[in-house]
Amino acid sequence: MVKILEIISVRTSINQGKRVREVLNTICREIKESSAAKADVYDSSDFPGDLAIILSWEGTSLKEEKTSRGHTISVALRQFGLIDHVLWVMDEGDTGPERQKHNI
Repeated sequence: MVKILEIISVRTSINQGKRVREVLNTICREIKESSAAKADVYDSSDFPGDLAIILSWEGTSLKEEKTSRGHTISVALRQFGLIDHVLWVMDEGDTGPERQKHNI
């Protein structure tokens, strides 16, 4: 079983935080209605104006790469500030040398 988290975070001004949250909430609703992915929005507890959308999937035949949807979200959020777009992968059944070199 493979679990994937695709995390897209944006660092924006406090003034734009509310608008960015509205955009992210709309994106989450659309994702939940149209795909197998889960989607949630998070606010940073340390930095006002930092928000993230986390897309997650579980399955046995998932590609370990950023999705086109994630890329689209990342590009759309650039207008609001600095973007960080990362992929986290957990493969519960693979402990071979190729997987181990990525684990700390």
